[in-house]
Amino acid sequence: MRTRLLYLLITLTAVLGQSNLAHGQEQTLQGRWQHFLRQAESLSAARALPLQSINSYPVDLLLSASAYPDFSRYSWQTITELKAIASQCALSPGLSKTLASRPELQKAASFELALCQGDELPIRWFKTAPFLHPAGGSYAERYLAFSTHNITAELQPYTTLSDPQHPLYTFFTDLETAGRDALVSGYRAYIDHQQRLWISGDFGIRVLSALQWKKVALDQQLVLSAITAATQSCQLRYSNLCVSSQEKPNISLWLSVILLLLLAATLSRTLWLRRQQAKEKRFILQLLTHELRTPITSLGLTVEQFRQQFDTLPELAQDTFGRLLADHQRLAQLAQTSKGFLSSDPNEPFQCQTAYLSDWLDHCVAKHELSYELTQDIELTLPYYWLGICLDNLIRNAKQHGQGTISITASVTDTQLRLCVSDEGEFPSRLKRLFSRSRTVSNMGIGLRLVSHLMLKMGGKLTCKAHPTRCQLELPL
Repeated sequence: MRTRLLYLLITLTAVLGQSNLAHGQEQTLQGRWQHFLRQAESLSAARALPLQSINSYPVDLLLSASAYPDFSRYSWQTITELKAIASQCALSPGLSKTLASRPELQKAASFELALCQGDELPIRWFKTAPFLHPAGGSYAERYLAFSTHNITAELQPYTTLSDPQHPLYTFFTDLETAGRDALVSGYRAYIDHQQRLWISGDFGIRVLSALQWKKVALDQQLVLSAITAATQSCQLRYSNLCVSSQEKPNISLWLSVILLLLLAATLSRTLWLRRQQAKEKRFILQLLTHELRTPITSLGLTVEQFRQQFDTLPELAQDTFGRLLADHQRLAQLAQTSKGFLSSDPNEPFQCQTAYLSDWLDHCVAKHELSYELTQDIELTLPYYWLGICLDNLIRNAKQHGQGTISITASVTDTQLRLCVSDEGEFPSRLKRLFSRSRTVSNMGIGLRLVSHLMLKMGGKLTCKAHPTRCQLELPL
């Protein structure tokens, strides 16, 4: 029972530990954030921009940097020389030299010359990269500012997103430039100053109200807020969002802990009760053994008196006296040998006697009318009384539960004594002994447990094998 409870506790602890570990891995902050994004993408939104509409415009024109000079590629002097073309309608010597080594500036120079000279540029000229003027803005929006031709609709897709003429300007008009840049650059989420969440995905861009996305965040145990100068720490930073975990009480974990504590308490109480019961049984046995010594001693005096008058007793009384003497000797030996077994000191050895092995075996097997095989007969000092109880139990089990001929063999080595009792039957399996209601099988189990316990107390062991049944006692010398 104790072993089963302990095994159950260990198994349950391992299962619950693996379950909580798997649950913890699935519920990481990163995992919940990904779940949040997927759920947010599936929500309906009052404002939405299809992905096809976004992809139809050059990305360079959608970024806020497109409205400013590109000083990473062009110097201030080059931009100034390009501006001078508008007033002089000619290239300066310095710019001409620059164009020789910078072919990408030729489009800007030809554009400025065309504006200065009032030349008309074809629509296809604006549809080829580069789309941005080195001084900032697109060629299309600069051309529309000077052109008198009615070509606005055709050139609007090639203006920058900061230009009101751009087709997407209205959709992004109330979103700060940092938000536009984040979404255009590939970020999937951005929260604006109105606490609206802009979501970008395979469907395009959607705008969710605070009521919509906060409900999804609550389901995922997340807290989302915009990163500001006052933000000191964040569990997860994404775009301009600070993503934190809003941990709820882990009910399953608490239930697991409570269950483990209850099992541990139950196991502890069971072990304590069994220990108390064992102590009480030991005390009762010690008390009985102690109290039996007085009547056994008194009985010994009575037996001694009968012994002195044995010749005067009738023949029938002499036979009765013989049985009385044998019973007294057995009781006296039991009380004496029980001192070591019932001692409060577990290390106190069993009382040993010195005798030839053959003499002891003759005494043990004679009452069963069996023979034995002995490989070597030597004089040994052993706890013969308790060893005899073990051997007697094995012989009785073989006679009661076995089949065929019973064989008893004894062998002695330099370090070990082996006693084997075998028959021609089959030893029942542990499962059969566990579920069988047979009284005989149950009694066999009790006898074997007694033998095994006694052998362990003596420093030896009991080994049982099947097909055919063989029970072997092994005792170190």
